[in-house]
Amino acid sequence: MIVEIVRTPDLLKALSGSTLKGDCDPLLDKFSEADKKKLNHLNKFELKGFEVTKLKDELIRKYEKGV
Repeated sequence: MIVEIVRTPDLLKALSGSTLKGDCDPLLDKFSEADKKKLNHLNKFELKGFEVTKLKDELIRKYEKGV
């Protein structure tokens, strides 16, 4: 089983998921340019201490389900 995982790294990624976050997150590949800007803006507000988790989750959930 380990040999199969070593031979097919995509299988390992499919089993374990992605650990990439931020600008490298594969989920961002599906985002429109406007939504990428919106998410970036929300991240800046979050760094300043504003509570924007609900807004970010709604935006991300929109793309997890499919646009």
